[in-house]
Amino acid sequence: MKKKKNENTETPENVRKNKKSLIISIILLLLVIGSCNNNGRKDDSESSISSSESSVAETTTETTEESSTTEETTEKTTTKKTTEKPVTTTEASDVTSQTDNTSDNSSDEFKITSLAHGELLEYTTVAGPLVIKAKIKPSMTNKMTINQNYMNVAYVILNQGGNKFNEIQYWAVADMADGSESKVIQFTLDKNTIDGIYNGNIVDIQLGDYVTDLWILPSLKE
Repeated sequence: MKKKKNENTETPENVRKNKKSLIISIILLLLVIGSCNNNGRKDDSESSISSSESSVAETTTETTEESSTTEETTEKTTTKKTTEKPVTTTEASDVTSQTDNTSDNSSDEFKITSLAHGELLEYTTVAGPLVIKAKIKPSMTNKMTINQNYMNVAYVILNQGGNKFNEIQYWAVADMADGSESKVIQFTLDKNTIDGIYNGNIVDIQLGDYVTDLWILPSLKE
């Protein structure tokens, strides 16, 4: 009787099949491993790219913030300079205005409050020169009565700012024996005479030798 061949016997054909299956298994394994490695590299690459993009975004944000801060600082500085200029102009304008007002009102500040002798009736500076009108009382002598008027003018020049004028016109009245009031003296001082009194170069009772337009009541000349 013939013996049946063992199905497990390694025949050349089985060997070839086994090798082929082994090779296919190895190839599939390698493909799987390669695929895993590629996925890992891709993830690392994507992570690296994401990190780089995040870093670039942060840098861009910081640069933008710094630029914004610089622009705000520049705007503040420009605004401050623009605001200060009108203030400076306003301050200069106020000083000029005050100076002009002082110059225009210099005559208004002048004031005669009293005289050395007699009574101050009125005075004016409207027409330019200082004009003084007084009322005197008779003294012991005619000369002393006349000198009272010279003293009055000198008193205004030395003590009440009369030296600022270029011309002073003075005249005085007195009560007459009949009870009437009449002018007794009139004269004019020019700038040189005014300065002479103010600087002490002319004595008040000697003004009769320096004044102009001198008129004296004839009875006082006796």
